[in-house]
Amino acid sequence: MGKNKKAYEWIKKSIEIDSKSHKGSEWLHLKILEAKIKNLKEVSGEFLINTTFGLETNPKTKLSKEELEKLEKALYYQLNERITFIKPKDQIVAVLLFELGNIALLTKDYLSTSEIYQLSKTYGFQNELVNKRIVLCYEKWLNYYGNQNSELLMEKGGSFRLEGYQIDAVVISLIIVSILFLLLLTSSFFLLKRFKKLKSSTISTS
Repeated sequence: MGKNKKAYEWIKKSIEIDSKSHKGSEWLHLKILEAKIKNLKEVSGEFLINTTFGLETNPKTKLSKEELEKLEKALYYQLNERITFIKPKDQIVAVLLFELGNIALLTKDYLSTSEIYQLSKTYGFQNELVNKRIVLCYEKWLNYYGNQNSELLMEKGGSFRLEGYQIDAVVISLIIVSILFLLLLTSSFFLLKRFKKLKSSTISTS
């Protein structure tokens, strides 16, 4: 309804009652509402998530592994809530996606990082830093998977889903082999059945 101040008050009270509600991510909801109430023209990631990953090509953090995981979960939860009904372009969603991409890069989830960054651009993130980090992500792909697997992964494509996002090249290969094996078994079964019918028909005629 656009009543951001009222929403802020009620969500703040709900956090006081149960801070673990919505997987402990409602503090981020408050920051989003605060940005809207203040009518900020340029919302920074530092304002929304209370930390920064720097301006260098390679993101850096002072957060511990546990703190980084907690922040990642909060971003996932709040973005899942929003992406379903907020269509591009949206500045706050764009910034949150960019910060989520930074965490994915820091945790070496190279399969998802570039997709998250691209989605942040779709939502309107325009800082040149995102392009530098996308290039960095592809470089790390090549180093991590090797030349053979990297070609397969770059051709894979697919749409980004926040619910679960890492798919290894080996897993993809196993799935393809399994499907081909099932198709081969099915074909063999029908051919065998047809052959038996043909054989019995020949015997009867004889």
